Amino acid sequence: ALEEHAAIGRALGDFEGVVVGVGPLSKALVDAARAAGFSGERARWAPDADAAQPVVEALVAEHPWTLLKASRGMGLERVWAGLSGEGRGVH
Repeated sequence: ALEEHAAIGRALGDFEGVVVGVGPLSKALVDAARAAGFSGERARWAPDADAAQPVVEALVAEHPWTLLKASRGMGLERVWAGLSGEGRGVH
């Protein structure tokens, strides 16, 4: 699973937006994205959805394209619900 996450990160070389990896496996994706040329500000990592919330809010305000990557069990829908301000789930 780690190699698959790293492969995704490497494939993001031409992506113009920002990447936020959430959870332990997504750390490999963020590390690979940085190795592919993403700056530290464009490739961010958070250990869980709660820690990702303020990171994502700040990035989305500045970048129209934000890729969030997490395993289903990480509860990433809470981050989207927080962005919507309505808590209605994924949009």
